[in-house]
Amino acid sequence: MRSFILFKAERIPLCASMVLALLLCSYTISVCAAADTPTKSNPADIVRCAAADGRIAYKLTTPDELKALLGPDGNETVRNDGGMEILDLKYSNVQATFGRMRRYSTPSTLLWIHVNGKPLDIGQERRIVKYEAIDVQGIPVKMHEPPVSSIAVGKTCGVAPGASLYYFAVPMWKPENKPYYDIIDKLNKLNADPTTTQRVRVVSISTGMFSQQTNFERWKEALKKADQNGILIVKCAQDSIHYGMLARIPGKDPDDPAGYKSGIYGVRPGAVLVPASNRTTACHTGNDVYTYWREAGMSWAAPYLAGLAVLAYQVNPEIESEKIVTLWQKTALQTNVGAVVQPRDFIEAVRKTQ
Repeated sequence: MRSFILFKAERIPLCASMVLALLLCSYTISVCAAADTPTKSNPADIVRCAAADGRIAYKLTTPDELKALLGPDGNETVRNDGGMEILDLKYSNVQATFGRMRRYSTPSTLLWIHVNGKPLDIGQERRIVKYEAIDVQGIPVKMHEPPVSSIAVGKTCGVAPGASLYYFAVPMWKPENKPYYDIIDKLNKLNADPTTTQRVRVVSISTGMFSQQTNFERWKEALKKADQNGILIVKCAQDSIHYGMLARIPGKDPDDPAGYKSGIYGVRPGAVLVPASNRTTACHTGNDVYTYWREAGMSWAAPYLAGLAVLAYQVNPEIESEKIVTLWQKTALQTNVGAVVQPRDFIEAVRKTQ
């Protein structure tokens, strides 16, 4: 089982209060012509087009997927580097490097590609697309935004490192829904614009007190429009997506479902459990500082699920948001603590929807 492997992620420096973390997948029209067979085209041209189309990406593509593009006749070597197993796959003018942690039964995933000796952009250095502060100007950095961002899209502890981030910082201490529905309205307009080249697909909101704040009906109206515009919203209020928290038992194997217990929040019938406590995230105290959280709340679980949703859209951009939620539940592993999310099985199920 590989439900709880931490994907490669980045430290994101943010400097406002808390947080509306928004994930984007980029969909652009490709000018690359598909080759009849890999042997009839230049491998360099194939990987350049595949990277531009999003068909190969950092920490997502496996060796078998690259071989399906370039052919099986590459020169393959395996070596160890510390705790990692490194696989180098070489073609005439392309060298790809894959890696995996040897102690886990995980597949190797793409780390670098060099074309004619030069590195190819496969998303390693992707940063925040946009940062917008709403009524929090001058507020020093808080502890909330780096963790939720790094869980969602970070390079060393994130679920979807190939996604881009559109980040809104809002004054969550104010009992008011207006900042939230104003932002959702803005995203609805963005997605409805036929000229846009970047559509927001998933929104992660690490708060959930909407029903207790003013203008709740207006907030629900914004959510309804977001659904119509193909935006999946994951929030801590479990009125649409039923999920709960897992906490890893210290010293237990993170790949063993018996190594987890229920988190501090109750579990509803049919809820999918996701890892939250006992994990490492980016920290607000410095650009290269990380924090290990013994305890965590639903704020850490929401961006995890949002990251999984982004991975689903990367595999099948046409999948419906309702189907994503259904597959979370359908592929979950039934354990003594409840139904545990299974990223690998979930993504395989998404592939079958194409």
